[in-house]
Amino acid sequence: MSTLPPPITRAARACGLLLTAALAAPGLASAAPTVATDLPCYSPGQPIALSGAGYTPAGDVALMFQLSGTHGNNLVAPKDPLKADAAGGISTRLPAPQLASDNDLRETVTMTANDQARLAQDPPLPPEETFGVTQFQLSAVDVLVRPWFSGRANPRALATFKVVGWAPFHKVYAHYLLNGKRLKTVLVGSVSGPCGDLTKKLRQFPFRPVPAGRYRIRFTGTSFYDPQGFWIGYREVVVSKAKAVR
Repeated sequence: MSTLPPPITRAARACGLLLTAALAAPGLASAAPTVATDLPCYSPGQPIALSGAGYTPAGDVALMFQLSGTHGNNLVAPKDPLKADAAGGISTRLPAPQLASDNDLRETVTMTANDQARLAQDPPLPPEETFGVTQFQLSAVDVLVRPWFSGRANPRALATFKVVGWAPFHKVYAHYLLNGKRLKTVLVGSVSGPCGDLTKKLRQFPFRPVPAGRYRIRFTGTSFYDPQGFWIGYREVVVSKAKAVR
């Protein structure tokens, strides 16, 4: 009696190839490079925690930031590429780029992480196999009160307070300083959205009395004002004697 295995038919061989392809397909799909950031919005210079997977193990990964705004566009690349780990993952922290235009309060950033080894292959690989891509918002951090641009204030008149890029703080407080001393702290409101924005109409000085004088107004994310901490403000806003409030 023969002990040889039965011959493999053409149909069986075809089924085996199909099974192998089916088992391999998920692995190929999972190998496509991916990249992600820890937040949906950043201010210029704010640290970005970046992570990704599916790159050439121990290979170079080059980053590219494409900035797009109403008034400006720019292409920015860090000087040195990242190095993927032995499993093809990337992880780093780097500062968010500067806005392409000083006239933009908000820009969209498209970030690509390019697998340099795959980009160099011949014939070229499809784009989805050579780089990961993600988007986030880049925001200025500012509080705009248009009547104060001139350095003059009318305490009882209404003004629109426009706050942009306030995250990660949740609230906005205005601290009114007169002669170097804090006269009053006022809650402007709560921000919303991925970047932390707020538009609210208030009296320019929503309290009384308001003596005449030269005010410094500081905006912070907490009710406590620390002159050495984070703040956005107006250097000098003058309330004349005629506009003072008793």
